[in-house]
Amino acid sequence: MSSDRGRPPIHAIVTCYNVGRFLDETLASVFSQTTTAHTVTVVDDGSTDDTQAVLARHGGRLSVVCRSNGGISAARNSGIASVTDGLVAFLDGDDLWTPESLDCRLAAFLADPRLDLVYGAVRQFRSVDAANGRVRAPHGEPLQARLAGSMLIRRDFFDRIGLFNEAFRIGETIDWVARAAESGARIACVEPVVLERRIHGDNTVIREKQRTGDYLRALKASIDRRAASGHAIRDKP
Repeated sequence: MSSDRGRPPIHAIVTCYNVGRFLDETLASVFSQTTTAHTVTVVDDGSTDDTQAVLARHGGRLSVVCRSNGGISAARNSGIASVTDGLVAFLDGDDLWTPESLDCRLAAFLADPRLDLVYGAVRQFRSVDAANGRVRAPHGEPLQARLAGSMLIRRDFFDRIGLFNEAFRIGETIDWVARAAESGARIACVEPVVLERRIHGDNTVIREKQRTGDYLRALKASIDRRAASGHAIRDKP
């Protein structure tokens, strides 16, 4: 894959753990982007299902990083370590990008090269098997959300504020986004839906439900950092 002249390379990082049944559809959404990713790296976080067989079908279109299971933060960090320049876009192995997802986020960067992070709207859906054909059932209204899969991030921004906190098995994006905001990051939001998030019985938040305290830990860490830096914490009007 090659980048178009005049734009920074985009590096797609797909993380997966035992979602082989969804992975073909996820990768199809990556390869069908109107703006092509310069590289596509799949980080397999110790899957024990048919993930490797699915990846083998895609041959030289992607790079694969295999690691023992360490959680979503560690998997994303492994992907980041493989990238040295340009922009980084994450996608969980059970979610989908809309066809112009990279295009509309990249356009914001090209309009303002000072940006560190761009995100867009997220639409959730449920997979329903109807007569053995998977049907997408909408789940709620689209919302602007700083989820990993909806963000496009300058690679060198991770050098400034750090990687995802591997102590968090869930809530890791909340923690990272809080650190980004506290750093004074230049952030822009685009209106279109850029991520379709699949709701199913084995989502990370369900699989790791015993770790829900990570959300509170992420919030407390943000409060503690603000207090240490002397920043006042104010309620929104």
